[in-house]
Amino acid sequence: SYLEARAVRRPTLNDYVRRIQGFLEFCKRKSLTWSTPAELDNVICLRLDNLFFNGLAIEEGTHLVAAIKFFLAEVSRVGDAAIPRAVKALKGWSLAAPGLQRLPLPLEVLGAIMG
Repeated sequence: SYLEARAVRRPTLNDYVRRIQGFLEFCKRKSLTWSTPAELDNVICLRLDNLFFNGLAIEEGTHLVAAIKFFLAEVSRVGDAAIPRAVKALKGWSLAAPGLQRLPLPLEVLGAIMG
């Protein structure tokens, strides 16, 4: 619907399209298909593993899952269309390789900032 399309801004929508295209290309290269939510969950996990082992940041995985949820609205956290393995894989990714964090300020720099 019009309002659903307006739920994300144009740059986010373009990003989602790019991620879905990458996901579908991965599936095609690996001859992966799905017909149930559980099979889709498995395929998403394979793609998340692929992204992780290629050294990409967790944001690649979280944005992919967000894109899938945007385009496949029936994919949810609970119920028959849930993707619990993908959610668990993202949790594992965050524990195995936390996102980039700002380095702590040296004491001298902190003193200079405080005056």
